Amino acid sequence: MTQNNRIHLVKHSIREQENYCLDQSECRIKLDQNENPYPLPAELRQMITEQWKKAEWNRYPEVYAESLRYVMAEELKQSPANIVTANGSNEILRTVFSALAGPGRTIVTVAPSFSLYSFYGNVFEAEMKILPLKADFSFPVEEITEHSSDPRTVLTVLCSPNNPTGNTIDFSDVLRILEAASGYVLIDEAYMDFCDQDFSGLSRQFDNLILIRSFSKAFSFAFGRFGYGIASAALVEQLYKIFPPYNLNGFIQYAGGQLFQKKDIITPVTKKIVKERNRMQTELSRNPGLCVYPSEANFILVRLLRNCEQVKKKLQSEEVRIRDVSSYTGLSDHIRITIGTPEENDEVVRILQNGEGRKGEGRMER
Repeated sequence: MTQNNRIHLVKHSIREQENYCLDQSECRIKLDQNENPYPLPAELRQMITEQWKKAEWNRYPEVYAESLRYVMAEELKQSPANIVTANGSNEILRTVFSALAGPGRTIVTVAPSFSLYSFYGNVFEAEMKILPLKADFSFPVEEITEHSSDPRTVLTVLCSPNNPTGNTIDFSDVLRILEAASGYVLIDEAYMDFCDQDFSGLSRQFDNLILIRSFSKAFSFAFGRFGYGIASAALVEQLYKIFPPYNLNGFIQYAGGQLFQKKDIITPVTKKIVKERNRMQTELSRNPGLCVYPSEANFILVRLLRNCEQVKKKLQSEEVRIRDVSSYTGLSDHIRITIGTPEENDEVVRILQNGEGRKGEGRMER
C-alpha cells in the first residue's frame, strides 16, 4: 500500500469537506475579515511585551489559565469555574461540537450564518437541521423553538449579531428558546461589542446556555487568537478534558489578562466604528444599485442589484478586498463589507458609486 492510498483511512466526513480558505493576496484596503482597523494602543502593547520578557519561557504556563479565568470571572460576575479560555472562540466552538455532536444527534442552526457551524456538525457526523432565516433575515424563532425542543437535539447554535447578516436576536426570544431546548443553546457573541447586547446574565439562570466571545474583533487582537466562553461549571469541566494540556499558551494568558483588565480602552474605538457603520449605511443606501441591510456588527451586508460581477471586478482592480458571500444560502449577489477607517470607507463608497452610477431605480428591499 502506497502512502497516497492510505488517505482513505481518514474519516469520510472529513475528506468530503473543503478547507477554510480566504484570499491572501496583497491589497490596498482590507475589509474582508471583520477585523478592527485600529491597532492596540502602543502603551498597552508595550506593557504586554514587558510582561512577556519577565516570564520564564522554559516553564509551562498554568494548565487551565487559572489566573486569567479568575480575573475574567470577577469582571463578568461569574465563577472561574464558568469560564473557559481558548485560542479564539472557534476553538471553543469546535470543542463543544466534539463533546456533543455525533451520529444520531441533531444540531439546529440557521442559514445564512457562520459557515463553521455546519462544517463542524458535518465533521462530527451529526444530523444538521438548518433553518432558513426569514426574508428580512430575522430569526425564525418558532421553528428554532420547535426543533430545539426535540429530544434528539443536543445543541442549538445561533450567532448574534449574526454573521454575515448583521442582525441580532431579541432577549425575549433567547429566553424562550432556552426554556424550550432539550439540549444546550450556544450563542456566538463575537460581535456583541458593537451593539447593546449581553446575554451573560442568563447563564446564572440556565445551565444549558453557552456563550462564546472573541478578542479578534473589538479588541484588535486577531493576531493573538484569544477567545473565551461562559457556561455551566459542569460543562466547562468536561470541555477542559477535551482540550490538550496547556491549550492556551503563556503569552496569550498574559496578554488576555491585560486586555480584559483594560477593556475600557476599546469603548472609544467601538463607538468610532459604530459611527462609521451608521454613516456607511446612509451613504451606500443613497446608491440605487445597492440594497443595504441594517447591521449591529462591524460590517455591512450589501446586495448588488445590477452589474454584480462588474462591481466585484472594480473593487478587485482597485485592490479593495471585501467578502463575496454570494455562495451563502439565500445571498446571491451579496457582499459583506467590514467597517474600516473613514478614509477606507470613503474609498469603498466612491468605488461602488462609480460602478453603480446610473440613476432612476429605487432602493429594493429583500
